[in-house]
Amino acid sequence: MIVNVIPASSSLSQSLRLLFDGAIRNGYDFRNVFVPEKYVWDPYFGSEPILLRKWMANLGEINPGAKYTIVASKK
Repeated sequence: MIVNVIPASSSLSQSLRLLFDGAIRNGYDFRNVFVPEKYVWDPYFGSEPILLRKWMANLGEINPGAKYTIVASKK
């Protein structure tokens, strides 16, 4: 599946904050990541896969109210 993350507000002044090379960076409109099972491969977050729930918790801490949606899923 692919998980899409968008800011809590659709306002142009609101953007996502993402971890990139261990630092928090601002100014992202959205973030899509591939989730083949229960792990996320997000090169922004790190070089190793991370549990989806841990990835979502980390994003939630720096982006209160962010919205998560499943864009595509295959079964």
